[in-house]
Amino acid sequence: MADEEDINEGEEEQEQQVVKRVRKVTTTQEYDAVVKNQVDGQVTADQEKMVCVVWLKPGDKHSDMMLPWLKQAETDPAYESVIILHCDPYQLPDLAKEHELYAVPTFHYHWRGSKLFTFVGTNTTKLKAFMDKTLTARTTELSIPKAWQRKAKPEKTLAKGEKYMLADAGLDALSVVLSLGWDVPAADPPIQIETMVVMAIDGGKALNEGMIVRADNPKPASGSVQWLGDLKPQNLGDDDVNVQINFEDVELEIWEMYVVLYIADAKEKEQSMASVGELLYIRMYSREHNRVLMKYEVEEDTFGENSGVLIGKFIREEETWVFQAMGESTEMDFEEVKDRFVVKEKKKKKQKG
Repeated sequence: MADEEDINEGEEEQEQQVVKRVRKVTTTQEYDAVVKNQVDGQVTADQEKMVCVVWLKPGDKHSDMMLPWLKQAETDPAYESVIILHCDPYQLPDLAKEHELYAVPTFHYHWRGSKLFTFVGTNTTKLKAFMDKTLTARTTELSIPKAWQRKAKPEKTLAKGEKYMLADAGLDALSVVLSLGWDVPAADPPIQIETMVVMAIDGGKALNEGMIVRADNPKPASGSVQWLGDLKPQNLGDDDVNVQINFEDVELEIWEMYVVLYIADAKEKEQSMASVGELLYIRMYSREHNRVLMKYEVEEDTFGENSGVLIGKFIREEETWVFQAMGESTEMDFEEVKDRFVVKEKKKKKQKG
């Protein structure tokens, strides 16, 4: 008899674990606890799962058609990495309005707090295809170390004018990746962002154009600063531009390094930084130690009518380097970068006679 009780208790425990995959949500607090509580830092088991929010109306014939799918999803191995929230728009009107719900059934796919896809309808074949696509995106992101991802929490967040001393990182080797990211909306013509790092001698000037590290000059002679570009195609990060800096190898004559960003052909396209959106950041992380050392999100008032931003600069101080967040809005293109940061060649005087 005791054995039967143990078996029954085990079956009840297993049933409870299975049911938790599909959860009926009736309050905003319950919804937020799963969907919006996916943040960096201490990661729970739920935060490593995809969230599928299913909006169904009781008594609606199309919603009723999806009830068998919900029951199947409770035990289907294909959904073992998914939390499914069953929501009624009548019980959650504010959430339904927030997500602009206009029909049922509607399926919202979330991953770490971000909505990835939306599916509307009862076609379970298409629904499965969307789910597979979402799970593939999740698997891809999980394969990227935490620090390589733009959403990773930094050890220090900077405001305009603040500084970060690399000595504070306590790294054995000062080799870091400097990454920049933005949220550029679709436009016609497309907005093309150019970024570069200017290696300057004492006095804030580069000796020549070859000391401007950029897409067309990815690795100057010393190799201490190397342009890596966009690493998303190689699944090595999700920032828009990356630059590898080995500070211990930076030439002794280099005292400052400026990080500059501007819109290519902004005047011809009649575009400005106001077109970029509300997200522009620079962050610094160590691949070897999987640590995000610092991050600076450029203030929204920087997105003005100018074409460029001087995001910040590195300054050599005694035996370390310091990064200063600047966020200086300025009119900029490559010729203006050279005019501002490169030593001008002196014209030779013509000899008389």
